[in-house]
Amino acid sequence: MSQTTRVEVKLEDAVASLVVNGGQIVTVETFQKDGVDILSCVLVPGTPGATFDARLRLPCLGVTSLWSPRNDTRALVPQGYGPWLVSDATSQAPVVAFLDRRGWVSVLVAASEVRHRVAIDAGVDDHTVASDLVVDVRFDLPSAEDTPVEVCLRLDRRSLPLAASLADVAKWWQGFVGRSPAIGGEAARRPVCSTWYSHYQTVDARTAEVQARHAAALGFGTLIVDDGWQTHDTGRDYSFCGDWEPEPLKFPDMRAHIDRVHAAGVRYMLWLAPPLLGRKSAAWEKFSQRTLTFNERLGAGILDLREPDVREYLTERCARPVVEWGADGLKLDFLDSVTWHSDAAPSRDADCQTVAEGLVRLLDGIDREARGARPDLLVEFRQSYIGPALSPYGNLLRASDCPYDTIENHVRTLDLRLLARGRTPHSDPLVWHPDAEDSEVACQLMSAMFSVPQVSVRLDQLSDAHRSVLRTWLEFFGAWSDVLLDGQISASHPERRYPVVSAVLGERVAVGYYTDAVGVLEMPRDVNEVAIWNGGDGERVVIDLAEPLGNFHCRTFAPSGEVIAVDELKLGQGLSALELSPGCRLMLGRP
Repeated sequence: MSQTTRVEVKLEDAVASLVVNGGQIVTVETFQKDGVDILSCVLVPGTPGATFDARLRLPCLGVTSLWSPRNDTRALVPQGYGPWLVSDATSQAPVVAFLDRRGWVSVLVAASEVRHRVAIDAGVDDHTVASDLVVDVRFDLPSAEDTPVEVCLRLDRRSLPLAASLADVAKWWQGFVGRSPAIGGEAARRPVCSTWYSHYQTVDARTAEVQARHAAALGFGTLIVDDGWQTHDTGRDYSFCGDWEPEPLKFPDMRAHIDRVHAAGVRYMLWLAPPLLGRKSAAWEKFSQRTLTFNERLGAGILDLREPDVREYLTERCARPVVEWGADGLKLDFLDSVTWHSDAAPSRDADCQTVAEGLVRLLDGIDREARGARPDLLVEFRQSYIGPALSPYGNLLRASDCPYDTIENHVRTLDLRLLARGRTPHSDPLVWHPDAEDSEVACQLMSAMFSVPQVSVRLDQLSDAHRSVLRTWLEFFGAWSDVLLDGQISASHPERRYPVVSAVLGERVAVGYYTDAVGVLEMPRDVNEVAIWNGGDGERVVIDLAEPLGNFHCRTFAPSGEVIAVDELKLGQGLSALELSPGCRLMLGRP
């Protein structure tokens, strides 16, 4: 018989109402650690399908917006009106933050469950006069009966910048994962040329090798050959996925092809979408009955990764490019597609209950086989599967698809940066029109400067002007990557889409302006070099300094890298307005 137990807990001015459906609460403990409230519950599921619901109610004081790993909204809406944040091992991360008018964290709530499904619905209770904040967190509990399970909620009300609070959350999650994040090393930090937007499925060995030669000359470190290497079809569906064999007319000798790309001077990564089984693939006959569903839009089924023979087949197929063909890494796509059908009942052949656990086991097998052949393996994950449970496997985290959209690329790369914890954030591949103004090309590149820029244009067809813009910004990124990727970051006002961003490392500071805003900056007094760029639409940038910094030699660079002005500049306390057109950059150095 299904059992329901309820407990109410006080956390200063917050109230937590706890309900277990299909089980019982054994113990509830609250404590503070480093100024953060932790609510720990030990539960016994009791029955399959058991859930644990925690409702937090807090006073709505000084809160103006909501942040979550989902990049489709920052709106603070009535609780129950907006889309739920749903996370498990395959998708998203279980954390939401209420922000004050400074863009700092007023309240951050994170859940400890990193493998099973957690759904969070957060907003304001518009039925109360006081307009309380309400956070509903629902945990899907493991199905093992009579086995105690601990779940924790982390309630952070320390009034910190979002970057600092999320860094602490990522570190906290790692204790529940049990393995360190995958670190990509220097190879993960080099700019990437992608064939996706530039070629789509028409890519072949010859065109990829041409791109590789131009990429090496411009300063790229890696070429990603995306969808199209495995099919002659260019219809943009996925009906030929599943065999993961090179299309012989396009890639007649994959090993020789990859060797030629290496000889050009860049690393090589190959796109695969392991869960997809296309209806026109040779593997369809063998595995079509081992799918969770068939997706008509994709033209492919979603494989049930809970079945060990499915995982064995996919492990060999996915590791093969590295083990046999000499690839340096893999772009693993559509991993979150299994989440869309995570409620499917396991088959008789399944060796685990959830599709999320099946995905973790698949990635563990791919990692073991491929990393055995190449210890410095590169693996790219898309933004939607950034959760802590997958952190040991993907070391390149790419912003979700947003071609041409400089604002979204800017916001999504920063969202990634704040949760990456050792992994390297990458932009969605940047694209621009062949007739675009130089400043527009520069602004595309500026949008990715606090991540690793990926680019997907036909490098062999670039105009001389665009080539100069691309080269100068890749050279800048290479010279300043330690500051841009490792510096202490200040990403102001997430609710306003990060209008001014800065990073400080040692005596160097990088500052990016993305709207016509005033940058309130805290720079070390011994700063020697400052890079400032204008990715917005105004003709100047305004700096607000807490204390004077003194004299600097100033050079202004056009988007193409040409020096267009040289001046002496004194940065005093308070406001300083600096003339700087969109797409241009200032470089300040001590005289």
